Amino acid sequence: MGYILHIPGWYPNRHDPFTGDFVQRHVHSIAMYERSVVLFLIKDPTVTKTFVDVRKAADGNLIEYIVYYPARGPLERGLSLLRYLSLGMKMVRRIIAEHGEPSLMHVHVIWKAGALALRCRRKFGWKYLVTEHWTGYTPDNPEGLHTKGPWIKRLYKNVYRHTTLFLPVSQDLAAQVQSLYPGTPCKVVYNVADTTLFHPPAATPVSRPKKLLHVSTMNYQKNIGGILHVLERLCAVRPDVQIMLVGPYTPEIKQTLIRKNLLDKQVLLTGELPYTEVATQMATSDGLFLFSRFENLPCVILEAHCCGLPVIATRVGGVPEVVNDSNGILVTPGDEDGLLLAMTALLDNERPFDRTHIAKEAEQRFSYSVIGRQLSEIYRNAGVSNRPA
Repeated sequence: MGYILHIPGWYPNRHDPFTGDFVQRHVHSIAMYERSVVLFLIKDPTVTKTFVDVRKAADGNLIEYIVYYPARGPLERGLSLLRYLSLGMKMVRRIIAEHGEPSLMHVHVIWKAGALALRCRRKFGWKYLVTEHWTGYTPDNPEGLHTKGPWIKRLYKNVYRHTTLFLPVSQDLAAQVQSLYPGTPCKVVYNVADTTLFHPPAATPVSRPKKLLHVSTMNYQKNIGGILHVLERLCAVRPDVQIMLVGPYTPEIKQTLIRKNLLDKQVLLTGELPYTEVATQMATSDGLFLFSRFENLPCVILEAHCCGLPVIATRVGGVPEVVNDSNGILVTPGDEDGLLLAMTALLDNERPFDRTHIAKEAEQRFSYSVIGRQLSEIYRNAGVSNRPA
Protein backbone atom coordinates (compact mmCIF):
# COMPACT_ATOMS: atom_id res chain seq x y z
CA MET A 1 0.00 0.00 0.00
CA GLY A 2 1.35 3.42 -0.92
CA TYR A 3 1.51 6.62 1.07
CA ILE A 4 1.69 10.39 0.57
CA LEU A 5 5.20 11.85 0.80
CA HIS A 6 4.90 15.37 2.22
CA ILE A 7 7.81 17.71 1.49
CA PRO A 8 7.31 20.98 3.41
CA GLY A 9 9.35 24.12 2.99
CA TRP A 10 8.29 25.23 6.48
CA TYR A 11 7.59 22.91 9.42
CA PRO A 12 7.79 23.13 13.22
CA ASN A 13 11.16 22.02 14.59
CA ARG A 14 13.21 22.05 17.78
CA HIS A 15 14.38 25.63 17.24
CA ASP A 16 11.10 27.10 16.01
CA PRO A 17 7.84 25.40 17.05
CA PHE A 18 5.61 27.96 15.28
CA THR A 19 6.90 28.48 11.72
CA GLY A 20 4.95 26.11 9.51
CA ASP A 21 2.59 24.99 12.27
CA PHE A 22 -0.26 25.48 9.80
CA VAL A 23 1.49 23.04 7.43
CA GLN A 24 1.74 20.48 10.21
CA ARG A 25 -1.98 20.85 10.92
CA HIS A 26 -2.74 20.20 7.24
CA VAL A 27 -0.59 17.06 7.39
CA HIS A 28 -2.25 15.87 10.60
CA SER A 29 -5.67 16.32 9.01
CA ILE A 30 -4.56 14.27 6.01
CA ALA A 31 -3.15 11.55 8.26
CA MET A 32 -6.64 10.96 9.63
CA TYR A 33 -7.42 9.36 6.25
CA GLU A 34 -4.13 8.64 4.45
CA ARG A 35 -0.77 7.09 5.30
CA SER A 36 1.63 10.02 5.32
CA VAL A 37 5.40 10.46 5.53
CA VAL A 38 6.92 13.92 6.12
CA LEU A 39 10.44 14.84 5.00
CA PHE A 40 11.62 18.21 6.29
CA LEU A 41 15.22 19.41 6.10
CA ILE A 42 16.51 22.46 7.96
CA LYS A 43 19.94 24.00 8.55
CA ASP A 44 20.92 23.96 12.20
CA PRO A 45 23.83 26.07 13.56
CA THR A 46 24.24 23.68 16.49
CA VAL A 47 25.01 20.69 14.25
CA THR A 48 28.71 20.00 13.60
CA LYS A 49 30.15 20.27 10.10
CA THR A 50 30.19 16.54 9.33
CA PHE A 51 27.06 15.43 11.21
CA VAL A 52 23.45 15.17 10.07
CA ASP A 53 20.89 14.71 12.82
CA VAL A 54 17.82 12.78 11.63
CA ARG A 55 14.88 12.68 14.02
CA LYS A 56 12.21 10.14 13.14
CA ALA A 57 8.84 10.04 14.87
CA ALA A 58 5.83 7.82 14.21
CA ASP A 59 2.24 8.32 15.31
CA GLY A 60 -0.45 6.18 13.73
CA ASN A 61 -0.74 6.98 10.03
CA LEU A 62 1.97 9.66 10.25
CA ILE A 63 5.77 9.31 10.14
CA GLU A 64 7.95 12.43 10.34
CA TYR A 65 11.62 12.72 9.36
CA ILE A 66 13.04 16.02 10.61
CA VAL A 67 16.59 16.41 9.29
CA TYR A 68 18.99 18.94 10.85
CA TYR A 69 22.12 19.64 8.85
CA PRO A 70 24.99 22.14 9.26
CA ALA A 71 25.70 25.37 7.41
CA ARG A 72 29.15 25.39 5.83
CA GLY A 73 31.15 28.57 5.67
CA PRO A 74 31.14 31.64 3.42
CA LEU A 75 30.06 29.76 0.27
CA GLU A 76 26.88 28.54 1.94
CA ARG A 77 24.61 31.02 0.17
CA GLY A 78 25.61 29.83 -3.29
CA LEU A 79 25.64 26.13 -2.40
CA SER A 80 22.65 26.02 -0.08
CA LEU A 81 20.08 24.69 -2.55
CA LEU A 82 22.53 22.12 -4.00
CA ARG A 83 23.33 20.79 -0.52
CA TYR A 84 19.63 20.67 0.33
CA LEU A 85 18.89 18.67 -2.83
CA SER A 86 21.77 16.27 -2.30
CA LEU A 87 20.78 15.51 1.28
CA GLY A 88 17.11 15.45 0.32
CA MET A 89 17.67 12.77 -2.31
CA LYS A 90 19.66 10.65 0.18
CA MET A 91 16.74 10.86 2.60
CA VAL A 92 14.25 10.03 -0.16
CA ARG A 93 16.21 6.85 -0.92
CA ARG A 94 16.19 5.96 2.77
CA ILE A 95 12.42 6.49 2.89
CA ILE A 96 11.98 4.27 -0.18
CA ALA A 97 14.09 1.57 1.50
CA GLU A 98 11.98 1.75 4.66
CA HIS A 99 8.50 2.31 3.23
CA GLY A 100 8.57 1.65 -0.51
CA GLU A 101 7.69 4.26 -3.12
CA PRO A 102 5.01 6.87 -2.41
CA SER A 103 1.77 7.12 -4.36
CA LEU A 104 2.17 10.89 -4.63
CA MET A 105 4.23 13.81 -3.33
CA HIS A 106 2.62 16.80 -1.66
CA VAL A 107 4.72 19.98 -1.51
CA HIS A 108 3.82 22.50 1.18
CA VAL A 109 5.46 25.92 0.49
CA ILE A 110 7.59 25.77 -2.64
CA TRP A 111 10.95 27.09 -1.47
CA LYS A 112 13.05 24.79 -1.27
CA ALA A 113 10.67 21.84 -1.21
CA GLY A 114 9.48 22.38 -4.78
CA ALA A 115 13.01 21.91 -6.09
CA LEU A 116 13.24 18.53 -4.35
CA ALA A 117 9.87 17.49 -5.77
CA LEU A 118 11.04 18.40 -9.28
CA ARG A 119 14.20 16.32 -8.76
CA CYS A 120 12.13 13.32 -7.60
CA ARG A 121 9.76 13.74 -10.53
CA ARG A 122 12.67 13.58 -12.97
CA LYS A 123 14.38 10.69 -11.16
CA PHE A 124 11.39 8.49 -10.27
CA GLY A 125 8.48 9.84 -12.33
CA TRP A 126 6.41 10.67 -9.23
CA LYS A 127 3.57 13.17 -9.45
CA TYR A 128 3.18 15.99 -6.94
CA LEU A 129 0.61 18.47 -5.67
CA VAL A 130 1.44 21.92 -4.27
CA THR A 131 -0.07 23.74 -1.31
CA GLU A 132 1.21 27.29 -0.84
CA HIS A 133 1.03 29.61 2.18
CA TRP A 134 3.60 32.26 1.26
CA THR A 135 2.41 35.86 0.87
CA GLY A 136 5.16 36.49 -1.66
CA TYR A 137 2.94 36.45 -4.74
CA THR A 138 1.45 39.85 -3.96
CA PRO A 139 3.38 42.97 -5.05
CA ASP A 140 2.47 44.47 -1.65
CA ASN A 141 5.08 42.20 -0.03
CA PRO A 142 8.43 44.06 -0.12
CA GLU A 143 10.25 40.70 0.02
CA GLY A 144 7.98 38.91 -2.42
CA LEU A 145 8.69 36.85 -5.52
CA HIS A 146 8.91 39.98 -7.67
CA THR A 147 12.13 40.92 -5.78
CA LYS A 148 13.89 37.57 -6.37
CA GLY A 149 16.49 36.71 -8.97
CA PRO A 150 15.67 35.12 -12.34
CA TRP A 151 16.71 31.58 -11.38
CA ILE A 152 14.37 31.57 -8.35
CA LYS A 153 11.53 32.85 -10.54
CA ARG A 154 12.36 30.11 -13.05
CA LEU A 155 12.18 27.49 -10.31
CA TYR A 156 8.70 28.64 -9.27
CA LYS A 157 7.57 28.63 -12.88
CA ASN A 158 8.81 25.06 -13.37
CA VAL A 159 7.18 23.85 -10.15
CA TYR A 160 3.79 25.19 -11.23
CA ARG A 161 4.25 23.97 -14.81
CA HIS A 162 4.66 20.38 -13.66
CA THR A 163 2.28 20.19 -10.69
CA THR A 164 -0.70 17.87 -11.03
CA LEU A 165 -2.82 20.26 -8.98
CA PHE A 166 -2.28 23.49 -7.05
CA LEU A 167 -4.10 23.70 -3.69
CA PRO A 168 -4.11 27.35 -2.57
CA VAL A 169 -5.43 28.21 0.89
CA SER A 170 -7.68 30.96 -0.51
CA GLN A 171 -9.42 32.01 -3.71
CA ASP A 172 -7.34 35.19 -3.66
CA LEU A 173 -4.08 33.22 -3.68
CA ALA A 174 -5.41 31.08 -6.51
CA ALA A 175 -6.03 34.22 -8.58
CA GLN A 176 -2.57 35.63 -7.78
CA VAL A 177 -0.78 32.44 -8.85
CA GLN A 178 -2.91 31.91 -11.95
CA SER A 179 -2.20 35.47 -13.06
CA LEU A 180 1.53 34.65 -12.91
CA TYR A 181 1.25 31.10 -14.27
CA PRO A 182 -1.88 30.89 -16.48
CA GLY A 183 -3.39 27.45 -16.86
CA THR A 184 -2.23 26.14 -13.48
CA PRO A 185 -4.92 23.63 -12.38
CA CYS A 186 -6.20 24.56 -8.96
CA LYS A 187 -8.62 23.73 -6.14
CA VAL A 188 -8.88 25.79 -2.95
CA VAL A 189 -8.40 23.97 0.36
CA TYR A 190 -8.53 26.25 3.39
CA ASN A 191 -6.30 26.16 6.45
CA VAL A 192 -7.07 24.01 9.48
CA ALA A 193 -8.11 24.89 13.03
CA ASP A 194 -7.68 22.51 15.96
CA THR A 195 -11.22 22.39 17.34
CA THR A 196 -10.11 20.28 20.30
CA LEU A 197 -8.42 23.47 21.55
CA PHE A 198 -10.35 26.24 19.83
CA HIS A 199 -14.04 25.97 20.71
CA PRO A 200 -16.60 28.05 22.60
CA PRO A 201 -16.17 28.21 26.40
CA ALA A 202 -18.15 25.64 28.34
CA ALA A 203 -19.69 28.34 30.55
CA THR A 204 -20.64 31.97 30.11
CA PRO A 205 -17.71 34.15 31.29
CA VAL A 206 -18.21 36.02 34.55
CA SER A 207 -18.50 39.80 34.48
CA ARG A 208 -15.16 41.32 33.44
CA PRO A 209 -13.71 44.30 31.56
CA LYS A 210 -14.17 44.39 27.81
CA LYS A 211 -11.24 42.61 26.19
CA LEU A 212 -9.86 42.63 22.64
CA LEU A 213 -7.15 40.23 21.49
CA HIS A 214 -4.47 40.54 18.83
CA VAL A 215 -2.30 37.54 17.85
CA SER A 216 0.43 37.89 15.23
CA THR A 217 4.15 38.09 14.50
CA MET A 218 3.90 41.88 15.05
CA ASN A 219 5.98 42.80 12.01
CA TYR A 220 5.62 45.07 8.97
CA GLN A 221 3.04 42.78 7.39
CA LYS A 222 0.84 42.96 10.48
CA ASN A 223 1.12 46.80 10.66
CA ILE A 224 1.86 46.84 14.37
CA GLY A 225 2.74 50.55 14.10
CA GLY A 226 -0.76 51.37 12.91
CA ILE A 227 -2.23 49.23 15.67
CA LEU A 228 -0.32 51.15 18.35
CA HIS A 229 -1.59 54.46 16.96
CA VAL A 230 -5.17 53.22 17.17
CA LEU A 231 -4.76 51.74 20.65
CA GLU A 232 -3.63 55.09 22.00
CA ARG A 233 -6.77 56.73 20.63
CA LEU A 234 -9.05 53.89 21.76
CA CYS A 235 -7.75 53.74 25.32
CA ALA A 236 -8.05 57.52 25.69
CA VAL A 237 -11.83 57.29 25.29
CA ARG A 238 -12.49 53.74 26.50
CA PRO A 239 -11.12 53.19 30.00
CA ASP A 240 -13.30 50.06 30.19
CA VAL A 241 -11.27 48.11 27.57
CA GLN A 242 -8.29 45.82 27.99
CA ILE A 243 -6.08 44.94 24.99
CA MET A 244 -3.89 41.85 24.88
CA LEU A 245 -1.12 41.67 22.27
CA VAL A 246 0.16 38.11 21.77
CA GLY A 247 3.31 37.45 19.76
CA PRO A 248 7.06 38.19 19.57
CA TYR A 249 7.27 41.91 20.26
CA THR A 250 10.36 44.08 19.74
CA PRO A 251 11.92 46.47 22.28
CA GLU A 252 10.57 49.33 20.15
CA ILE A 253 6.98 48.10 20.59
CA LYS A 254 7.44 47.88 24.35
CA GLN A 255 9.03 51.33 24.56
CA THR A 256 6.21 52.84 22.48
CA LEU A 257 3.60 51.47 24.89
CA ILE A 258 5.59 52.74 27.88
CA ARG A 259 5.84 56.17 26.29
CA LYS A 260 2.09 56.21 25.69
CA ASN A 261 1.53 55.18 29.33
CA LEU A 262 -0.39 52.07 28.23
CA LEU A 263 1.86 49.11 29.04
CA ASP A 264 0.53 46.86 31.81
CA LYS A 265 -2.38 49.23 32.30
CA GLN A 266 -4.81 48.86 29.43
CA VAL A 267 -2.42 47.05 27.06
CA LEU A 268 -0.64 43.80 27.94
CA LEU A 269 2.27 42.27 26.02
CA THR A 270 2.47 38.51 26.49
CA GLY A 271 5.15 37.44 24.01
CA GLU A 272 4.57 34.11 22.25
CA LEU A 273 2.13 31.80 23.99
CA PRO A 274 1.41 28.08 23.52
CA TYR A 275 -1.77 27.29 21.64
CA THR A 276 -3.53 26.14 24.80
CA GLU A 277 -3.04 29.58 26.35
CA VAL A 278 -4.11 31.39 23.17
CA ALA A 279 -7.31 29.33 23.24
CA THR A 280 -7.83 30.27 26.90
CA GLN A 281 -7.41 33.96 26.08
CA MET A 282 -9.90 33.68 23.22
CA ALA A 283 -12.43 32.13 25.58
CA THR A 284 -12.31 35.27 27.76
CA SER A 285 -12.21 37.86 24.95
CA ASP A 286 -14.89 39.87 23.19
CA GLY A 287 -13.18 39.85 19.81
CA LEU A 288 -9.98 39.40 17.81
CA PHE A 289 -8.50 42.19 15.69
CA LEU A 290 -5.89 42.26 12.94
CA PHE A 291 -4.68 45.21 10.83
CA SER A 292 -2.54 43.50 8.19
CA ARG A 293 -1.15 45.17 5.09
CA PHE A 294 -1.34 41.86 3.18
CA GLU A 295 -2.28 38.26 3.98
CA ASN A 296 -3.22 34.89 2.59
CA LEU A 297 -5.52 33.30 5.18
CA PRO A 298 -4.42 33.77 8.82
CA CYS A 299 -5.11 30.67 10.90
CA VAL A 300 -5.77 32.84 13.95
CA ILE A 301 -8.96 34.10 12.29
CA LEU A 302 -10.21 30.54 11.83
CA GLU A 303 -9.27 29.68 15.42
CA ALA A 304 -11.08 32.75 16.76
CA HIS A 305 -14.19 31.85 14.76
CA CYS A 306 -14.07 28.30 16.13
CA CYS A 307 -14.18 29.88 19.60
CA GLY A 308 -17.20 31.94 18.52
CA LEU A 309 -15.26 35.22 18.50
CA PRO A 310 -16.12 37.96 16.00
CA VAL A 311 -13.07 39.20 14.10
CA ILE A 312 -12.03 42.66 12.95
CA ALA A 313 -9.60 42.39 10.02
CA THR A 314 -8.47 44.16 6.91
CA ARG A 315 -9.94 43.46 3.49
CA VAL A 316 -6.82 41.75 2.10
CA GLY A 317 -5.93 38.36 0.61
CA GLY A 318 -8.31 35.56 1.53
CA VAL A 319 -9.64 37.33 4.62
CA PRO A 320 -12.95 38.46 2.98
CA GLU A 321 -13.59 34.82 2.07
CA VAL A 322 -14.03 33.94 5.75
CA VAL A 323 -14.91 37.23 7.49
CA ASN A 324 -18.35 38.66 6.72
CA ASP A 325 -21.18 40.58 8.35
CA SER A 326 -22.26 37.54 10.36
CA ASN A 327 -18.89 36.93 12.04
CA GLY A 328 -16.89 40.14 11.97
CA ILE A 329 -16.07 43.54 10.52
CA LEU A 330 -13.80 44.26 7.56
CA VAL A 331 -11.81 47.48 7.31
CA THR A 332 -9.57 48.97 4.65
CA PRO A 333 -5.84 48.27 5.14
CA GLY A 334 -4.10 51.28 6.64
CA ASP A 335 -7.39 52.98 7.61
CA GLU A 336 -6.76 53.76 11.28
CA ASP A 337 -10.04 55.65 11.63
CA GLY A 338 -11.87 52.62 10.23
CA LEU A 339 -10.15 50.28 12.69
CA LEU A 340 -11.04 52.56 15.62
CA LEU A 341 -14.69 52.71 14.53
CA ALA A 342 -14.84 48.92 14.13
CA MET A 343 -13.37 48.36 17.59
CA THR A 344 -15.82 50.80 19.14
CA ALA A 345 -18.75 49.19 17.32
CA LEU A 346 -17.74 45.74 18.55
CA LEU A 347 -17.24 46.93 22.14
CA ASP A 348 -20.63 48.68 22.11
CA ASN A 349 -22.34 45.63 20.60
CA GLU A 350 -23.73 47.78 17.80
CA ARG A 351 -23.90 44.69 15.61
CA PRO A 352 -24.82 41.68 17.79
CA PHE A 353 -23.03 38.49 16.79
CA ASP A 354 -24.37 34.98 17.33
CA ARG A 355 -21.27 33.34 18.77
CA THR A 356 -22.77 29.87 18.77
CA HIS A 357 -23.48 30.19 15.05
CA ILE A 358 -19.98 31.59 14.36
CA ALA A 359 -18.35 28.61 16.09
CA LYS A 360 -20.59 26.00 14.47
CA GLU A 361 -20.07 27.37 10.97
CA ALA A 362 -16.27 27.57 11.46
CA GLU A 363 -16.06 24.00 12.73
CA GLN A 364 -17.97 22.80 9.67
CA ARG A 365 -15.46 24.53 7.37
CA PHE A 366 -12.04 24.31 9.05
CA SER A 367 -11.83 21.32 11.40
CA TYR A 368 -9.27 18.53 10.99
CA SER A 369 -11.88 16.02 9.84
CA VAL A 370 -13.40 18.35 7.24
CA ILE A 371 -10.12 19.49 5.66
CA GLY A 372 -8.58 16.02 5.86
CA ARG A 373 -11.58 14.53 4.08
CA GLN A 374 -11.37 17.16 1.34
CA LEU A 375 -7.70 16.39 0.73
CA SER A 376 -8.28 12.65 0.80
CA GLU A 377 -10.97 13.09 -1.84
CA ILE A 378 -8.53 15.08 -3.97
CA TYR A 379 -6.01 12.23 -3.70
CA ARG A 380 -8.73 9.76 -4.63
CA ASN A 381 -9.62 11.77 -7.73
CA ALA A 382 -5.94 11.73 -8.62
CA GLY A 383 -6.05 7.93 -8.36
CA VAL A 384 -3.71 7.67 -5.38
CA SER A 385 -5.93 7.58 -2.27
CA ASN A 386 -5.41 4.70 0.16
CA ARG A 387 -8.80 5.25 1.78
CA PRO A 388 -11.29 2.41 1.10
CA ALA A 389 -13.97 3.30 -1.43
